Amino acid sequence: MFNDDLPNIILIVIDSLRVENLGCYGFLPSISPNINELAENGIVFDNAFSCTNATDPSLTSIFTGMLPISHGIIGHGNKIKRQELSLFNELNLPTLTKILNKKGYFTVAIDFLGRWHKNGFSIYGTTIRNFFDFLNLPFPFLKNKKEKQLEYAPYLTKDALYF
Repeated sequence: MFNDDLPNIILIVIDSLRVENLGCYGFLPSISPNINELAENGIVFDNAFSCTNATDPSLTSIFTGMLPISHGIIGHGNKIKRQELSLFNELNLPTLTKILNKKGYFTVAIDFLGRWHKNGFSIYGTTIRNFFDFLNLPFPFLKNKKEKQLEYAPYLTKDALYF
């Protein structure tokens, strides 16, 4: 079902993180070592904008490629109206997760909101307390779980994950 030959895609969305607070954009490198490493080997956008300042319509736009007025999610959090969700579901829009799943990708999201945008992921975690829990999920693509845990261990503490 899942294709191991596909290139990895990692989309990191962090709510309320300002670009000037990341080492890959010139801030202290020690503050974001993993994001810095991803930036060195990946694609970094120097000129990107959000279509709105609210999480729910922004995430929906990221996943659909459409503006909020087109996909119907305008509100945020408990301000999303039942009509907005009904319209969005009726439109049955292709989302990034649906497209990636059809192509054979195994999609994972870590999000503590647990709202409607969890739909479409192979695994969606809302109760993950630290990165070790994340690595212990039943991932078909992790060949050597212990090695992966050790690789990320320097950035972990009991209560927090440093990016």
